[in-house]
Amino acid sequence: MPWIAAQQRLDELTSTLLAFAALDFGARARVSERGNNFDAVAAGLNMLGEELGANTVARSYLESVLASMGDALLVLTAEGHVRTANASACQMWGTSEAALIGRPVRELFQDEHDGPSRALQDESSRELPMRLVPKEGMPIEVNVNVEPMRDASGQRVGTVLVARDVRELRALVDQLETSLDALRATQTKLIDASRRAGMAEVATGVLHNVGNVLNSLSTSASIAYERVRGSRVPLLRKAVDLIHTPTDARERDALSYLSKLADYLDEDRTAMLAEMTDLSRHIDDVKMIVSRQQDYAASTPVLEPAAVSDLVEDALRNSASAVAASGAVVVREIADIPLLLLDRGRALDVLTNYLSNAAQSLAAAPRADKRIVIRACRNVAGKLAIDVVDNGLGIPPEHQKKLFTYGFTTRAGGHGFGLASSVLAARAMGGSATARSDGPGTGATFTLELPYRLADETIAEKPTL
Repeated sequence: MPWIAAQQRLDELTSTLLAFAALDFGARARVSERGNNFDAVAAGLNMLGEELGANTVARSYLESVLASMGDALLVLTAEGHVRTANASACQMWGTSEAALIGRPVRELFQDEHDGPSRALQDESSRELPMRLVPKEGMPIEVNVNVEPMRDASGQRVGTVLVARDVRELRALVDQLETSLDALRATQTKLIDASRRAGMAEVATGVLHNVGNVLNSLSTSASIAYERVRGSRVPLLRKAVDLIHTPTDARERDALSYLSKLADYLDEDRTAMLAEMTDLSRHIDDVKMIVSRQQDYAASTPVLEPAAVSDLVEDALRNSASAVAASGAVVVREIADIPLLLLDRGRALDVLTNYLSNAAQSLAAAPRADKRIVIRACRNVAGKLAIDVVDNGLGIPPEHQKKLFTYGFTTRAGGHGFGLASSVLAARAMGGSATARSDGPGTGATFTLELPYRLADETIAEKPTL
C-alpha cells in the first residue's frame, strides 16, 4: 500500500538523521529514480552530510593545531571570563581547561600597569607585557597579543589573548649580551697587551680566547635560529586556509582573527629569522678575521731567498685595480739589493695593505698630480727598508698613534684590520711597521723594516757534505 512505502522512506530518512546526530557524517539516504518529495529530502540530507563532514575535518584540524601551539591561547567573553583555553595555556597555568573556564582574566595575570584591564578595553590589536600567575610557583613574564572579537554588526563580543613565554628568549639574549661583553673585554686586552709586549705571541693567546667567545656566541645564535625556524606558525596558516565557508557569525569572527593572527606570527617569525641569519653571517665574518690574525701571530716564519724588486712588483700587481682607480702614477726607486732571506708571503701582505691604503687616500684627494713612490734600500741601521709614499690626504696628528690599532679606521665602510694585521706580520718577521705624515694634505709614508739577511751568506754557512 502507498502509506507503507511512505513509512519506509520516512524510516530511512530518520535513520540518516540519527546517524548525523551520532557524528556519522558518512551516512547517506537512498535517492530513487522517481524524483518525488522523499527523494528531494534525501538529496538535501546527503548534501548536508557532505557539508558537515567537510566542516568537521577542518574543525578537527584546527583544534589539533591550536592544541599543539607553543603559545597559550585564551578566548574571553565580552565580560572578560575565559571561554576556551588550549593545551599550552593549561600547561603554563599548571591547571586543567575545566579549571580555567569561567575564571576572570584579572585572576590570571599580575601587572603593575593593569594589563588585563587594558586588554579588555583596547579597541585595536596590540601586544602587552604581562606576568602570568600560575597555580604554583613564581609569576612568568609573557608577551600577550590582544585581538578583539566582533560580531557582524561590529559589536565587541569577546577577546582573544595569545601569551608567549619570553623567559627562554630572554635567557638567549642575556647569553648573547654576556658573550658580546666578553668579546669587547678580550678585544681591549688584545690592544693593551700588544702595546705593552710588542710581540705576536701575546696576540695568539688573546685571539684564542676571542675564538672561544665567538664559538659560544655562534652556538647561541644557532639555537635561537633553530627555535624560530621550527615554530608551528605555518600550521596555523594551513588551518585557516582549510576553512572556506564559516557557518555562523562566531565562526566568521574566529576565522577573521585566526587569519590576522597567522599573518602577525608569520611576519614575526620571518623578521626573527632574517635577524638571526644576519647575526650568524656577522659572527662568521669576525671568526674569519680572528682566524687570519691567529695565522699571522702563531705560524713560524717561512724564510726563502727573494728579490726585493720582484716582491715590489708582486705587491703592485695585487693592488693594480685600486691604484688604477685612484688615477695615481707609480714611481719605483729600488736600490741594487742582492737576494735576501725573507718571509715572502707576510712581506707581500704588508706591502699590499700599504699600497691599498695609499690608493684609497689618493682616490679621495682633490688633486691632479697623484703619485705613489715605492722605495727600497738598506737604511743606516743596516736593515731593509721599503717605503710606500703617497701625496694624498695625509694623516692628522691625533690619528697617527691609532693607525695600527685594531678596529681604527677613518674610511667609511672600513674595518680597521689591514694595518693592525700588518704590524703583527712585521713583528713576526723580526721587523716593524710604521707610518708618518706631516698632517692633512701632505701625504703619508708607510715603512716596512726587516732584517737584512743575505741569502748567499746563509747558504755559504751551511756545511758541505
